[in-house]
Amino acid sequence: MFVQPINAKYWLAGLSVEKDGVMYEAKIAFKGGEPARQAIAEHGNLAEVQMQYWFDWIFREFSEKRPMSTLNRFNAGELSIHEVSPQFRTVLAAATYGEQMTNQLYAAGEMPNYHPGALVQGWAVEQAFEQHLRPLLALPEVAAVSLEGGGMRRVETKPEDPDWFWTFEVFDKTDDVDPYLEVPIHSGAIATHELIDGVAAVMLPDLTDAAIWVTALSQFEDCDQLSTITVPGRGVIVINKTARTWGEN
Repeated sequence: MFVQPINAKYWLAGLSVEKDGVMYEAKIAFKGGEPARQAIAEHGNLAEVQMQYWFDWIFREFSEKRPMSTLNRFNAGELSIHEVSPQFRTVLAAATYGEQMTNQLYAAGEMPNYHPGALVQGWAVEQAFEQHLRPLLALPEVAAVSLEGGGMRRVETKPEDPDWFWTFEVFDKTDDVDPYLEVPIHSGAIATHELIDGVAAVMLPDLTDAAIWVTALSQFEDCDQLSTITVPGRGVIVINKTARTWGEN
């Protein structure tokens, strides 16, 4: 876990956990300087342990690489809808909702070919954020928290700290110098998805919804297809160096 000063008012603590090749990085912006450092480090270390357990569990439930994951056993007919965990059923319901919300642009399929995809990543990061990072905002020293991993990011800043901003940036994988989208933000979520020839990103208050929409956009082969649908929130899609944005400029 690292802790470093950002300016005269704010310090930043960072921690990370890794699972199945994905690095999940949490950041805690806090005030109080060196006197607050030890307390923040203790809370951060606990959150780190809790998040490692959480993402380990997500891997056991939803990994398509793990033969005995709940997802693979469900698709094989070894587990019924009544035998899976409540969380698995929650994701299943979210996939159905996503199909309706996007008019079938997002499609998770049905067993034996149920593949919720990036929805799981978005939902998992959102849940880890709510369970293990949001509670830290109750500490008087903490101003803001952030969690990102697998193209998903969720951030929150206390209203009483309006001078703290997070930055959402979206780059084409062939150009990591000039972002196609750069947004300073207090609170919200962004889901990004690399395409064969570009990238798509969707900003919404809810990370699960953003993950559903960015998955829907990932099937587009041309940016002009964006004109055929209405995507909520704000975002960008880049294909072959051509970019289309929507939402607030």
